[in-house]
Amino acid sequence: MQAGYFSTAWADIKSTQGWFGKMCLLALLQFVPVFGQIVLLGYAYGWARDIAWNVHKPLPARIFANEDGKLYRRGWFLFLVALVISLVPMVFLIISDVLSATSSVASYASYGVNAGAGAAAGFSMLFYLIYLVATFAAMFFTWVGSMRASIYDNISAGLQFGQIWKMMRRDGGGLFRIFGMNLIFGLIFGIILFVLSMIVFAICFASVAPQIASLGGSPYYDYSYPYSVTGSNQFAAVLSAILPMLGILFVFIIILVYICCVFDSFMAILTARALGYWTRQFDVAQWGAQADPMPFEAQQQAPYQTYQQPYQAQQPQAQPVQQPQAQPTQAAPVAQPTQPAAAPVAQQEAPAAQPAPQVAPTTPVVATAPVVVPAPEAPAAPAPEASAAEPAAPVVEAPAVPAPAAEEASAPAQPQSAPAEGESSEGSAPTA
Repeated sequence: MQAGYFSTAWADIKSTQGWFGKMCLLALLQFVPVFGQIVLLGYAYGWARDIAWNVHKPLPARIFANEDGKLYRRGWFLFLVALVISLVPMVFLIISDVLSATSSVASYASYGVNAGAGAAAGFSMLFYLIYLVATFAAMFFTWVGSMRASIYDNISAGLQFGQIWKMMRRDGGGLFRIFGMNLIFGLIFGIILFVLSMIVFAICFASVAPQIASLGGSPYYDYSYPYSVTGSNQFAAVLSAILPMLGILFVFIIILVYICCVFDSFMAILTARALGYWTRQFDVAQWGAQADPMPFEAQQQAPYQTYQQPYQAQQPQAQPVQQPQAQPTQAAPVAQPTQPAAAPVAQQEAPAAQPAPQVAPTTPVVATAPVVVPAPEAPAAPAPEASAAEPAAPVVEAPAVPAPAAEEASAPAQPQSAPAEGESSEGSAPTA
């Protein structure tokens, strides 16, 4: 769970040169019914996809550049994902409207109020509440589904409600904070827009109010002289004052709608970038196929494996320790040949006349003792250890050589904007 999704996303937008001009251009595209939404979604979630992969880049310089070749494809997929998910709450709204109409018709029965009218009205209210909750949930599912569809580059990934629900349950607080910031920004913008509209309408009404007051100032004079042109002149004067104001209001309404489109484009990109930071915590680089478990699910199963793996690893380690200990204990049979040597000595004690030959066999017995305990076998064990220790050093040094090569291969892959900055820095060094 990461803090400051909106603040980080806002910092990324501000760091892009000419970001406000891009918002104004995207706002103009919103006047095109479907194409504008496709371009906005493809542009916004393409940038969000980069940060989900932990690739830090500014906003694309041109909206229609289509750098990855998937701008329109991605936008069309996300448009369909939002459309399909929005159909779920619409079903409850239709049921609520049907029940509401049924209750209204039943309440006007010819013989009094129908008994089923109250039940229909109650169910209508219930389904309307379900519609509100479903609309709220559909927004979250659309957000997460759009991120999954942009990462996997297909529609089915954005409609995997099981996987989406797992991600939402993992960090629902982050989504609520993103929604809260959207709500706060919307309220602030709505208040500013309302105050600005009231000021403009008040100015327009104040400029027309004197003509309207003069129109109704002398009704008796106008009615008593129906053929007089005084009333028509006053009405024409009012129209001449109202028509310019209506033109001004029309232009103001168009500007107001355009400002709303600019704000909507800004919030769409800001929200998409924040969702990219929210998705990054799920380690997108470790994702497998669409149906594979998420990385955090594997981490939840890891504790059960850690209790078994160390236990199983200790058993094979204890066995080799017991085996070398059992080998020196087998040296005890060395004493066994001495026992049979003592046995024939006891048998030869009967003829006391042969003590001297008994000394001779004892000397070979002593000679056999060093033969049974082979001295060279002891160094034989350290000999493989020394040979193993000698290649161990180059083995450690060998991977150290390709390690920088792996870093050099992955370095340009992460930020594509890094070479541009590196070139500028390398070019400035020799000039200095």
